[in-house]
Amino acid sequence: MNERTMNRPENIRREKSHKCLLDAITKMIVLFAFACLVGGFTGCGNPSPVPLAKASGKVTLEGQPVTTGRILFRPIRPAGSKSAIVGKIARAAINENGEFVLTSYHQGDGAAVGEHRVQLIAASGAEDDDKEKTKKKKLPGKVPDGLVVSVEQGKDNYFEIKLETTEK
Repeated sequence: MNERTMNRPENIRREKSHKCLLDAITKMIVLFAFACLVGGFTGCGNPSPVPLAKASGKVTLEGQPVTTGRILFRPIRPAGSKSAIVGKIARAAINENGEFVLTSYHQGDGAAVGEHRVQLIAASGAEDDDKEKTKKKKLPGKVPDGLVVSVEQGKDNYFEIKLETTEK
C-alpha cells in the first residue's frame, strides 16, 4: 500500500476492525488463563457444600444379615439452623453379607456430617431400574420408626441397623 491508499477510509476501518478483533482475542485468552489458574487452585475435589465422613454398616433382622435392598441416610437440618443446605442423601446397596458402604458423590465417600433418618428400600442392583419388580419386592423387615443416626467427622461411623419384623 502506498501513502495515498493507506489513508483511504475503507483501509482505516479495516485496520481498526483488525485491532478490535486482536483486543477481543487477547481478552479471551487472559480470561481463559485466569479461569484455569482459579480451577487449579480449587481443584476437582469434594463437590459437597458440607463436610463428609466415611460411613458403613450392616443390616440385620433377628441377628441374620439382610441380603437385599438399598439403604438411605437422609440428612436432618439441625434445630435452630437457618441454612437450607444439609447435604445430599447418602445411599448404598446392601450386599450378600448385609453390609453397606455409603456414597454421596463418589463411590464410598460417605455421608454428610450430622444426623440422618435411616430408610430402607426394596431394590438392589439392576432391579432398581425395573419399577414393577421393585414394587412387588418386599423387605424382610422394617427400620424402627424414627431411627436417627449421627455421622461424625474423624470417627468410625459403623452402624448396625436392626430391622423389626413386619406384622402379617
